[in-house]
Amino acid sequence: KPLLEIGFKNYANGRTGYNSASSYNLKNALTGETPNLQIDYSMVLVSRGDLTGVKSLSVTSDSPARLNLIWEDNTGKGQAKANDQVMVAIFIPSLAEALYAIGEAERQQESLALDLPEEFSGETAEVYVSFAALESSEVATSLYAGNVVIA
Repeated sequence: KPLLEIGFKNYANGRTGYNSASSYNLKNALTGETPNLQIDYSMVLVSRGDLTGVKSLSVTSDSPARLNLIWEDNTGKGQAKANDQVMVAIFIPSLAEALYAIGEAERQQESLALDLPEEFSGETAEVYVSFAALESSEVATSLYAGNVVIA
């Protein structure tokens, strides 16, 4: 919920960022008919904004309970700054567990290794990455990195 408050605060329009995120995702990421609804993970957003987003993202897991992210530093494109903070959201559908990290790396660093809970090993994770600006309230629209099996 805190990640969605940040990620959708500029689209809240008289409601919370969480409510705005929920509304967006219910309209855009659910498929099927009741009672057979499913989530299209590629359509989920955890943030929405005008800040320049992630470029050339790669996500892997090559050691137990660790997620590795690599991206291209696109500082200077649009409003992108070197010190924009990375936002990562990870969802494990089989465990109905999610976690997020904000500020573990900056745009200019081009990589991040996240240690995950041990129970995530062997599970498939849906991964989303975005940026948040330090100097303003701007965020980038999140990028769905796909799913990865956690080593």
